[in-house]
Order: sequence, then structure tokens, then C-alpha cells
Amino acid sequence: MLGALLLRLAVRAGRSAGRLSFVFVGFAVFLLSLNLISLRLEALFLERRIWSLIEEREGLRREELTLRAQLEALRCFARIEEKAKLELKMVRSSPKGVVSVERRGSGEAGAMASRGGLEILGGRRAEAKD
Repeated sequence: MLGALLLRLAVRAGRSAGRLSFVFVGFAVFLLSLNLISLRLEALFLERRIWSLIEEREGLRREELTLRAQLEALRCFARIEEKAKLELKMVRSSPKGVVSVERRGSGEAGAMASRGGLEILGGRRAEAKD
């Protein structure tokens, strides 16, 4: 806040003050960078605090919570697949991990497949082939 105010004053005074404005601009940039560093540290502290609160509440470690979230995502994907009665048939796989699939069925997952592919956990992407 103070850095931004000094920067504005330096720009206004820059037309008449000459060298003095460079000092103001340098000081303002320094204060702005300190402000950004403090915001990053605060965000890091808040992230750690949130994780510790979640760990206390759930009684699990961060790794276990991450695995639980992945399992929940797999369950959600399975529900969508079951709801849409989507049958995926693997056609080919490339070294980059891209798998072409043939779509059969309809519904939400079928529409997602026909629009450009389904995201599969583990970094693999499925492309739809009609």
C-alpha cells in the first residue's frame, strides 16, 4: 500500500523533480517487492495452517488425504460412467500416454467424450473416436 502510494507520488513528481523521482521510484519498487514477498509468505503459512486443521479434524496425514481425494474422484468418475452407460474400447496407445477410445453410449460422459476427450487420473488423456 505504501509502495503504491510512493510510486504514484514519484510519477507525479517526476516531471519536475528530476533525480529525486528516481529515488522515490526505487524506494517504491523496493516496498512493493517486500509487500509481494510478505503476501507469498502469508499464503504459505495459511496453506500449512489449513492442512494442519484438516489433518487434525480428519485424523489423517496429508498423503492419506490426497489418496482419499483421488479415490473420491475415481468414485465420481465411475458414477458418471455408470449413469451414462459408457463403454470405452481401447484402440491404441502412444508413448506420450494418449489413448484413443471408441465411444458407445450416451449421456453426460458420452457428450464429454465426443467433445474432445475424458480426463483420466494418472496423467493419461483419452480421445474420443466415433
